[in-house]
Order: sequence, then structure tokens, then C-alpha cells
Amino acid sequence: MAERNVEIVGGAVRRLGQHDPQTADRLTDRGQMIGFRNVLVHACDVVDPDRVWRTIRNSLPLLLAEVDGLPHEAEGEEPQPGATGG
Repeated sequence: MAERNVEIVGGAVRRLGQHDPQTADRLTDRGQMIGFRNVLVHACDVVDPDRVWRTIRNSLPLLLAEVDGLPHEAEGEEPQPGATGG
């Protein structure tokens, strides 16, 4: 299940790059997210589950913080620390 969620995030980041490259370029490690998604989709038989969990633990918090700040910046606001969109 975790692998599928990483695939979805990687696909969404790839599509963001196609539709809004300027915003996508602001995401740290965008290329690695897309590449890891491709490995999960096309070579899932060689994926180390521990690598998936390390990626989730180490990369997801930064991605969430960056994505959370995007709507605020689009409105000209400073994002609130710890605030979530919604």
C-alpha cells in the first residue's frame, strides 16, 4: 500500500511539471520522486521495502511542508508553521 501511495505522489509531481513547470521546479528532489515512482511501477520486483519506508520517513515531511506553502504563496501570504491547507 505504501508503494502505491509513493507511485501516486510521483505521478502527481510529474503531471505538475507538465502543467505548471515553475511550481514543480520549487519542489526539492522532484526528479528523484519521479524516478523512484518509475522504479516502483516498472521494476517493482527489485524494490527494497526498507528503501520505500526510508524514502517516506525522510522525504515526505519536506514535501508536505513545501506543498502546504504553495497555496499561501499563490495568495501572497506567508505560510503558517505547522498549518495545513484545507
